[in-house]
Amino acid sequence: MAARMTAWRTAADGAPPCELDAWSALLEGRLTLVDWFDEDGRRFVVARRNATPIRISVVERTVVQWVATGRPQKVVAFELGMSPAAVSDALARAIHKLGLSCAEELTRVAAALGATRSGG
Repeated sequence: MAARMTAWRTAADGAPPCELDAWSALLEGRLTLVDWFDEDGRRFVVARRNATPIRISVVERTVVQWVATGRPQKVVAFELGMSPAAVSDALARAIHKLGLSCAEELTRVAAALGATRSGG
């Protein structure tokens, strides 16, 4: 496992992968979040590659990207032209598929992976 973690941290050219690449891989279902924690003032995110990508729909992915930036679900619904119930349902499905427990955890993981700095 340590070899796989090292391989993930270092790309073929020797450069570490971009945080946003990890966020994109998570949203595309290529990675599954295993754990995340803070230690010595640094945030660590542990994920594993999926042999078969998890199917996250375009709607679920879009809702996650908006909610991950800290926007309230009602605002997301208005911006996307969806009902608040549809946003809530899509978010709940995506959170379950990503292995998270709640929207707040989603926001924290997105921040740890740098997704909120670029707006998703």
